[in-house]
Amino acid sequence: MRWNGAGRIAGAVALVAGLGGGVSGQQLALDSLFRAHRLPLVFADSSMSGPGWEFIAGEAARAQFVVVGESHNVREIPLFTAQLFRLLHDRSGFNYLALEDGPHAVRMLMAPGVRGNADRTAALATRYLNALQFLNDQEIGLIVAAGRVSTAAEAPVWGLDQTWGALHVLERLSELASGASSRQLAERLAAEARAVEAVRPGEGRPRYITDRLTAGDLDALRDAFASGPREAIELVEMLRTSFEIYASRRDGPSIYLSNDRRERYMRSRFAEEYERARGRDGVLPRVVLKFGQWHALKGILNWGDVEPLGTFVSELAKSNALKSVHIWTGLVNEPGRFWTLFDSPDYVPLARAGSTDGWWVVDLRAIRPHVAAGRVAGVNEEMRKVIFGFDLALLIGNGNRATVEWLQRAAR
Repeated sequence: MRWNGAGRIAGAVALVAGLGGGVSGQQLALDSLFRAHRLPLVFADSSMSGPGWEFIAGEAARAQFVVVGESHNVREIPLFTAQLFRLLHDRSGFNYLALEDGPHAVRMLMAPGVRGNADRTAALATRYLNALQFLNDQEIGLIVAAGRVSTAAEAPVWGLDQTWGALHVLERLSELASGASSRQLAERLAAEARAVEAVRPGEGRPRYITDRLTAGDLDALRDAFASGPREAIELVEMLRTSFEIYASRRDGPSIYLSNDRRERYMRSRFAEEYERARGRDGVLPRVVLKFGQWHALKGILNWGDVEPLGTFVSELAKSNALKSVHIWTGLVNEPGRFWTLFDSPDYVPLARAGSTDGWWVVDLRAIRPHVAAGRVAGVNEEMRKVIFGFDLALLIGNGNRATVEWLQRAAR
């Protein structure tokens, strides 16, 4: 059931009254307002249904860009995104998916013979364990699904982020080298990276691009490939930019500069892929983006106090007389199960609109005028970012950690 604005507010007030309070004069209780603007969604690994799904599908089908703001390594979010991409492709011609991964890693998985092939994609992902930022079964499944579903002639999936690992880049540079000295340099650095990137970083394990690679190595690569093919020059610059983004994070005052540079890099990468796709297809590209919530929100500074990618795509859609739809996601679980929005007091009002045994879609746009007018109690800064930075909230009941079982089998 979809209510008009007046009916929704009346429903919110009635619901609060039914709960025994929460309204003081013109003040509305935030959790009751969320509940008054929610619709149920029925989730299965390979299908979605229910009023909430049709509501999302209807809103997204009229958009140029749909941005899923995720919490990383949640099993259900890539599955949801894959279903959304398939539906939007079939209904509205969406052909592109953008991810929070390095450009070369994604290009590698979109190469002819690999694109859409689950076994070959998994083989590359496990060969280069540090190529993708989020290495799990569902993330790989999403990449494979998008490659299969899209009818784009090439590059249906875009990597917009800095490079997370280096081995896959260095091995490609050794293939592109035109002379013995440049090849030997790339091979030497690749051997160093191979030893470190045989495992994922963390828990005391070093990371090659931050803990072993040096500015001197990057200077040497730049000089060695200065007259090389364009791809090689771009790969060296990709490594340098990534190195500098990571290096800035070691110094507290420079973290802001790192965040700002990273978002600017994402925006420039999106613009490059967008223009290439528009030139190939002769129409405005329609894109699904799946990024962390820091990058996905629009209209306001993100948690790093910088302008996010989400604002850029939102304004680009408006310039084309179209729109973007931004979907915030969170888990509503029993205590002790993975994680839950109830773990953070900031998000409890939104968590109360969900349930542990189902999924709910909340229309945040209907709530904004009443929050802006000061008529809603309990709106903290976190809730304000969600309400004004996103259009819809997807509350995932019974959410799980992403799995790596398929990838482990593929690596054997």
